[in-house]
Amino acid sequence: NDIDIIWPKSNFDFIELEEFINNNYKVISKNNLPEGMTYDNSTVFQIHEAKGSFNNELEKEYDVLLINYRASDEGVRSKDHYIKEGTNCHRFSPVFYFSEENIWRYIAKYNLEFPSIYYKGYRSLGDEPVTIPSMPKCEIVEDIIDYIHKHPFEERDGRKAQDNSVDFGMEKLRNKGFF
Repeated sequence: NDIDIIWPKSNFDFIELEEFINNNYKVISKNNLPEGMTYDNSTVFQIHEAKGSFNNELEKEYDVLLINYRASDEGVRSKDHYIKEGTNCHRFSPVFYFSEENIWRYIAKYNLEFPSIYYKGYRSLGDEPVTIPSMPKCEIVEDIIDYIHKHPFEERDGRKAQDNSVDFGMEKLRNKGFF
């Protein structure tokens, strides 16, 4: 069986992330926003709502989606499951029960490559216009791990503009297909 790797691009992705993905994977890039939708003419919630609609379309196109979100990443995600059985599509997250620190220790142990943007103080990557660094710049992976170990509950601090754009925003988005 062939496996498609879909990269849902918003056209607001960090250049470092885009370069990393394009240099390391053969992906099918699909724009997950309607043409012309920007942070200048739409709210953060509207943009993420459009991404949820895109996800709903993916679920119609594929039998199985392997996605990488973790229960500890954002509060409402802990209500989900590592396997979500849908009518036409099953979603599976192999890192659902991993913590952020687990992920970084795995990266360090196996000397895995990752986007260089993380060295610039980013812990969680959303769209560039609504994501800011939330930890000090780091030189080596062990510095990232050390900081995360000392600050385990601040992973999404750099995405407050996204997460707090409306009350209970992520929960509303999850109900509309955002993952």
